[in-house]
Amino acid sequence: MADSITQIEVEAPIDTIWRFIESMDNWAPLVPGYIAHEVVSEKESRWLFTGEFGLIRKKIDLNVFITSLSAPNTVRFSLKDKSEKLMGTGFFEAYDAEPNKTIMTGCLEMNAKGAKGPMINAFLHSRLPIISKEFTEAVANKILELTRT
Repeated sequence: MADSITQIEVEAPIDTIWRFIESMDNWAPLVPGYIAHEVVSEKESRWLFTGEFGLIRKKIDLNVFITSLSAPNTVRFSLKDKSEKLMGTGFFEAYDAEPNKTIMTGCLEMNAKGAKGPMINAFLHSRLPIISKEFTEAVANKILELTRT
């Protein structure tokens, strides 16, 4: 299983962070390679994005489920493709650092099964830290953008 944790300081109060991360509809479009998403229910959505596996670009269709909401700190989620060959979990956590500053942590864990699983897992092991960092930074930047307007 490949996993990655990214932690950044965001110049916004924790309640601002929470209002954004509590709804995955806010952060789904920030996934690297985003194409589209649709809300299935309050705690489930379907994400379509492009993943790059070396020189190969592939459309990835994942169902994402909110597994836990714990205001004002934590959103946990799981994800899987229709074949259940690509599965994972993740979370966003936020903690007060100073007034108007919050430490936000983003985590992604992914695992591929099946005949191509070992090859995909090797690729995920090297790319997931980059994807996690880009995703977490995009969420933080979007929050900052919204607080400035």
